[in-house]
Amino acid sequence: MGDDVRIMIDANERLDLPTALWTGARLADLGVYWLEEPLSSDDVTGHAPLAAAVVMPVAVGEHPHGRFEFAAYLHACAASVLQPGGPLTGGVTEWLRISAIAEAFGATLSPHFLPELHVHPAAVVPNARTWNTSR
Repeated sequence: MGDDVRIMIDANERLDLPTALWTGARLADLGVYWLEEPLSSDDVTGHAPLAAAVVMPVAVGEHPHGRFEFAAYLHACAASVLQPGGPLTGGVTEWLRISAIAEAFGATLSPHFLPELHVHPAAVVPNARTWNTSR
């Protein structure tokens, strides 16, 4: 597909840690850009060793509901891409707070769902670099 195309794989919270470690290594060999939601969204502890072991970013955030849940991933070094969605996080203000926390940790944002809601806030934050949408 060319070097300018990034492929991201969404495991949809279906893997256990050993399988995610194996899968992450294989996907990295294939040049996959990130592994999204490999483990259950409430398994911050499991995401940390995975993020440390794989060479690609681990993306999370379709299901956490606010800045404190996202901050837990960052404090645990469990993800480097956050995917907050305004409707689940409490709106644009909370989304912007999550962005600020992510920026402080050097994490990237990939707004999840409803691009028409996220286009303006994503345009004003320095760490929103990709989009995650089904449209």
